[in-house]
Amino acid sequence: MTVGKSLRLLVLRSNHQLPRWTGRWVLTPRKPPDEPLRTEILARRRRTFCALLASTCLTLPAGIVPGLGFPAWTAAVPAGGLAVFVVYLISEKKRQRTSSSRS
Repeated sequence: MTVGKSLRLLVLRSNHQLPRWTGRWVLTPRKPPDEPLRTEILARRRRTFCALLASTCLTLPAGIVPGLGFPAWTAAVPAGGLAVFVVYLISEKKRQRTSSSRS
């Protein structure tokens, strides 16, 4: 499909609704699906958090191995810190949500 054909199709599609308007048309969905998008976002966040925990759990024992100690600990400490920070943020969000629902 060429650019000319796609532009002509857009004009034909737009003309049946508003025949006297000109200009560019952007095709967007009328009502975006909220629930599937929210579940995808939550699933991605869970996967990221699990990967963060897994990297922490795998690098901490590697710190015992001589020669890998310093690199493993320098990788495990920031990952563990991020995991703790994420848990803190989740708990704060839940606390705010419960305090706002009580008011």
